[in-house]
Amino acid sequence: MAIRYYSRRFIDSIGVHECLALLSISLIGLCSIDALGQDIHFSQFDQAPLFLNPALCSLTADSRATINYKDQWGSLGTPYQTFGFNGEKAFFKDPSNPGAWMGVGLSAFSDKSGDIELGNQQIALTISGIVPLDTRNFISAGIQGGYDQLSFNPAKLKWESQYNGFAFDPSLPGEVPNSSQSRYADFSAGINWAYGRDQQFITLSEPVKFDLGFAMYHLNAPEVSFYTPTNDQLYTKYVFHGSFILTMPDSRYQLMPSFMYLSQGPSTEFDIGTLFRYVVPDNVVFVGQSKGAAISAGLYLRTHDAAIIQAQLEFGNYGLGMSYDFTTAQLQTPTNARGGLELMLRYRGYNPFTRPQRAQL
Repeated sequence: MAIRYYSRRFIDSIGVHECLALLSISLIGLCSIDALGQDIHFSQFDQAPLFLNPALCSLTADSRATINYKDQWGSLGTPYQTFGFNGEKAFFKDPSNPGAWMGVGLSAFSDKSGDIELGNQQIALTISGIVPLDTRNFISAGIQGGYDQLSFNPAKLKWESQYNGFAFDPSLPGEVPNSSQSRYADFSAGINWAYGRDQQFITLSEPVKFDLGFAMYHLNAPEVSFYTPTNDQLYTKYVFHGSFILTMPDSRYQLMPSFMYLSQGPSTEFDIGTLFRYVVPDNVVFVGQSKGAAISAGLYLRTHDAAIIQAQLEFGNYGLGMSYDFTTAQLQTPTNARGGLELMLRYRGYNPFTRPQRAQL
């Protein structure tokens, strides 16, 4: 895989001991960002539904577009930057005659890592089917097919063999990969169970809403390497996740815990935390208009890696989220615990604070 030779890159030295220290930091950072086989990584995982589970497509929103941006580990040098896009649209959904409907989604991301500009880009199409079992229970399944490209800048590579014993010497030969790009098709699938009325709306009338899901990414275990021939395959990623909205009795407050567990090859990750949401009263005029609003804040933990603070503002059709990772793992000392900033911008094609008359099954 790409990590096979990137872990051998060498950093300009100012002395043998300093060079070894910098190399160790780079390898720790690379392994952390690449621990899940070059998969992208958002701390606001439940705000990037198509990257979490294809079965979430158009389940909790009739039409929605979300942009995610993450800037990580800039304190170590060149930051790791990730852009993501999710777009979803429900089809064959009739509010006056509830029944099964279909969701179609388009997602894309671009990720660039470190000095060598290791890039990973994907565009994917998702199709889901949602079946209501009754007025509160919904089962959905989704499939996703994408096209990925992995690349790097060969001019930025520095090899251990180019260290002459005193300093880095670019005139010395290094390894030569067969290509600076690797392209592959990628397929994923998932299922989800959602409970609660009006999943696509922000309401205080339902005491409990939740969803639980399971997804598998890289089902075809695509080959990912810059060397040929190769038998390096991307591990299948298994995702188990859940989110809850618990409305406190006779109040405008909601508790919104969620979790995500990932397993991919030898690597695992567990994120858990909660947001506290306050739904602004309808008679409050916000930014000169009264379209409904909510404010949320909370804390998440990524085990053995980071503590994450989150905040979110929802106003009418729009949502804006921000989070910051505080590193708690191996990189805590060299980064001074500074992990990364993440931003989320969401637009719905309808106002989720304005619920139409509910039809009966």
